Amino acid sequence: MTRRSQRDPFEDMPLEVRRLNSGWFGPPWPSGVCYDNGRLLGEMRKPFPAGESCLFCVQPFDEVAGDAGQAMPYNGGVVHVHKECMLRQVTGPLAHLQGLCSCAGFTEPDWGMTAREEALAVWAWVHEHGVSPVRTDDARSITCPVCRMTSYNPVDVKEGFCGNCRRWIAPAARALPAEDP
Repeated sequence: MTRRSQRDPFEDMPLEVRRLNSGWFGPPWPSGVCYDNGRLLGEMRKPFPAGESCLFCVQPFDEVAGDAGQAMPYNGGVVHVHKECMLRQVTGPLAHLQGLCSCAGFTEPDWGMTAREEALAVWAWVHEHGVSPVRTDDARSITCPVCRMTSYNPVDVKEGFCGNCRRWIAPAARALPAEDP
């Protein structure tokens, strides 16, 4: 029995339809939206959506400021979103990335930022720190999302404590990881 290769149905759509529904605008950024294996997807670049606002932050797009983003189907039409706002939708809020959210047992802080400001802060944070979790249950270290110090102290790891900041930064682990033989 031979195995048929799976073809991406997206590739069967006419280029104009693909560009309309998921094209990008503004300066290109390192992503699967603008690049495919290092090749700029210039054919997916679309005109700047002047006069429109971002679906997520409702701020108008500003070509002079260097705004960039992508199109996406929504509610029977096509809308545009800032690249930073889309990233924030995927990764979650800044508190989540820093391990200070309700997922980690905390009351999420109120940063006092607009949706656009938080999206820009998330973009900057991800570019500086990546999106790795602060600690998994089997981790042998914990990295503080505030001061970025890493502790290998098993008590700090178990308790979710940053000895440098002198604060709890993650909920306590269920148990210490097993020692290496």
